[in-house]
Formats: sequence, C-alpha cells, structure tokens
Amino acid sequence: MKQKLPIPMIVGMLSAWAAGLILLFVMKKKAKKEERPSKNAPQLDIENPGSQAEFLTAATESEVG
Repeated sequence: MKQKLPIPMIVGMLSAWAAGLILLFVMKKKAKKEERPSKNAPQLDIENPGSQAEFLTAATESEVG
C-alpha cells in the first residue's frame, strides 16, 4: 500500500518552496536596483560627449617610422 504524506508536511514543504521563491525574487530585484545609476547622475550629450583627451590615440606614420 502506498503511504500518503500527512497534510502538515505537505503544507510545510510548499511553504518552504514559496519562501525560497520569494527570497530569490527579492534578491534579484535588489541586485537589479543597485545596477541603475542614481537619478542625479550627470548626463552627457551623446552627440558630443566632450573631451576625449584621456584616451590614447593610434600612432601616426611619422611617429612609427
């Protein structure tokens, strides 16, 4: 004969499973929130981002030879 699980055990298992899903959802939401920049972050003009002097440029022919 197949033995049935008692109802409290089934409820406990489902509760633990639901709590795990809720915890996963909250952690994922918190991690996603931390990735976003603050609302007061400085905004750059995409067409003209400003000075590019901090980035290295390729060597010209006269510098190589």
